[in-house]
Amino acid sequence: MNTATVKDQRRLSEMLQLLRILDEKPIADPGTEEFRLTKADKVELKIVDNIACFLAPRSTDDIIVTLHKDMPLTFVLAKNRGSPDERDKATAQAFFHTMRDASTWRDVLPCIISNGAERINNALAALSTFQFEGILDGDTPYTPSELHEEFSESFAEHFTSLFETQDPLEILKGLFRRIRDRASFQVEPNHLPYSEEQLDKFLFVTATAESLLLTKFFEKNEQADWALEYKNRTRQVSRYVYGIKDLIMFRRRFLLPGSDIRYVWLEDVDINGMERVPDNEAIQLSNSAWTAIQRLSESLQSYELISSDEYHAHPKSSLLEERWTSTIHPIRHAVPRMITLLDKETSYMAYPRLIGSNAQLCLCCARWLTEYGDSGGWRIKWMASNPVGEVDIETDWALVGVEAPASRFWVDGEVYEMVLQRVTRVLKDAGLLRELHVYDEGVYNEGLGEWYQSDAAGLLGDMWD
Repeated sequence: MNTATVKDQRRLSEMLQLLRILDEKPIADPGTEEFRLTKADKVELKIVDNIACFLAPRSTDDIIVTLHKDMPLTFVLAKNRGSPDERDKATAQAFFHTMRDASTWRDVLPCIISNGAERINNALAALSTFQFEGILDGDTPYTPSELHEEFSESFAEHFTSLFETQDPLEILKGLFRRIRDRASFQVEPNHLPYSEEQLDKFLFVTATAESLLLTKFFEKNEQADWALEYKNRTRQVSRYVYGIKDLIMFRRRFLLPGSDIRYVWLEDVDINGMERVPDNEAIQLSNSAWTAIQRLSESLQSYELISSDEYHAHPKSSLLEERWTSTIHPIRHAVPRMITLLDKETSYMAYPRLIGSNAQLCLCCARWLTEYGDSGGWRIKWMASNPVGEVDIETDWALVGVEAPASRFWVDGEVYEMVLQRVTRVLKDAGLLRELHVYDEGVYNEGLGEWYQSDAAGLLGDMWD
């Protein structure tokens, strides 16, 4: 990095770190609103999401996947932080080889378990520990409908026999307990050949957990926080049955029997045309959160810093200093790297192109993708799964290198400005910055409550000129 790039990267990394510490419940940026997809697009997005999950061997790995629709069809894979290692490559090779001749999900799941047991066990543990207590009998106890209204006819008959009652409320309570009990097991990666009994456990927990989603009770509460969280945890488990089924159907529809499922790692597509993956070199940030806030405030004309005594007496100051890291290793995330490379193919017309991931996009990648789409005129060229609920704030998000085209600077600049506005708001709400009610034109408008370019300009270095 040159001097200007390091300076701007330092400012961005410090702001992201302040956000990560202070924003207790970060939500997706308003710019990443819901988009409309066709039915075919939704199926494709679900497939690439599931493949990304199946290919991530460790719980800390983030893999993204897109479908290269030139013939023959090819999946393009990328690892979020750096290049794939030997384990990543071996996992992908084993998975796609197993998928080539698979007839059912039972043919594929043992391969996924042998390479990614940690992620599967985390998903099972999350479902088994879901807090059902208080949902049915909380502040507003649930009053169930009649038996055949609460459950479909086939489920009603099965549940009354299984739980030995026709009381819908008692059946729901029994269903809660059964979901927890059935999810309380772990897979063993070295237990091969994998027993049918263990595979049956996966089928049983999937069927039980998914059945709750079909009740009238869930339908009435599907937008509640608990319902959204439960659905997410259930789908993280059931994808190992239904997700594999979807992929087998996709293979049968688009590939000849016995044909290999083609895939390529992003680094092997065109090594000369892609953004360089930074070598993860460290940069030094401010030696304390207090110093970082001071530096930020010096460039904000419509805000002033609280005094040193006020800061050290502030209830958040100890948390900030304890969690502050003065060294960061920024790296270019996979979403901008993948799009930068694949969009060099100017003749490509199969839009939108969809990106699947085993984890939702971080705050900066989600906004980068939105701004990049907006820069494409009438056609939104790339889409990914929207962040659900809280969004991750990753402090290692790297700005584009100085050798990149001007368009990349513009998109990165929009991400930078979003982070600036967000951290300023969080610091103000925490009482660490004070708002100046200055009425000079171009500084602050009390009625609109906006950040003006005069604030952002002080933070953007030479790389944005």
